[in-house]
Amino acid sequence: MLNGFIALTLSGTFMPANAACSFVDKKTNTSNFAYSVSDEDCKLIKFNGESLVTIHVEYPTMKVVSYKDRSDNIMTLMISPISVPPFDINRAHSETKTVRSIDGVELLEGREKTYRVLGSDGGNAYISDWGTIFVGKLAYKDKLIVRYIFKHGVSDIKTANEFVLGFLERFLTD
Repeated sequence: MLNGFIALTLSGTFMPANAACSFVDKKTNTSNFAYSVSDEDCKLIKFNGESLVTIHVEYPTMKVVSYKDRSDNIMTLMISPISVPPFDINRAHSETKTVRSIDGVELLEGREKTYRVLGSDGGNAYISDWGTIFVGKLAYKDKLIVRYIFKHGVSDIKTANEFVLGFLERFLTD
């Protein structure tokens, strides 16, 4: 659909529980994102009309929830396409030294407490501690930049990153 509205891709004459939920860039009329979610869940996904999708996901159930849900176990994912591939997620931290490493999580040197985690997809994620929340960033399949936010206590850093990768693998369609 045009004008940044949600376009639901139907197969057949009825809406299956896992219909693709896609979003069209209103400037280029191209589909940037498609998710295999129910039509109810599709309505909960926010799209800015061009290049940013925001999804609120309950941990650990992977249930898509409303932005109004203030539960402590909600992760917010902000997903945008990589505009000029290849994107190097490691470039900003290429000169940064590892202060210490515990169980696959590296604490990096710097003013801000930032951790590097190697994901099951083979890519690094960078997660910063902002006091009461963590803010993570990863490149997914060389196509998307994913930023995610979660409160302290939701999960450990490594498990939270795997949760995000698992959500993308499960619900994002190519």
